[in-house]
Amino acid sequence: MLISLLNEELAEDQILQKYDSFRMHFGLRQMRMKETTIDPLSFANKVQRLVEDGLIEKTDTVCRLTAEGSTEALETKEKIRKAHAYLSSGMTVSKVSIAANILLAGLKLTAGFLSNSAGLISDGFDSTTDIFSSATVYAGSKYRKEFFAT
Repeated sequence: MLISLLNEELAEDQILQKYDSFRMHFGLRQMRMKETTIDPLSFANKVQRLVEDGLIEKTDTVCRLTAEGSTEALETKEKIRKAHAYLSSGMTVSKVSIAANILLAGLKLTAGFLSNSAGLISDGFDSTTDIFSSATVYAGSKYRKEFFAT
């Protein structure tokens, strides 16, 4: 809510629209199939809590950020930007891929040897080769040699 007020004053219904759009964008609506709309009373309570915390000022028609609220909104926006940059980086994706492939290879090989299944053992070795592929991509990203890693 604070970020939506960062550049402009908004009426409560406009804030509610932006908040609902944010929830839909990040799939928060689908997490609870029963609840697809925001409870107006709950939303009003959240707005009131922000007023009490001194982060926004509310008149009959509009809400606006206080100086403290503006600082909080800018800090939150920067945290979101950094998190997005970290989560969408090739390095992070490679690390997660390596960890997932290690887990998969370990589980498949263990299950394959315990059950004497050639198919699972073969799949486990395939996942092991995926570890090396992901490690190569990671090294290429880390040392700025993506072309050679590919």
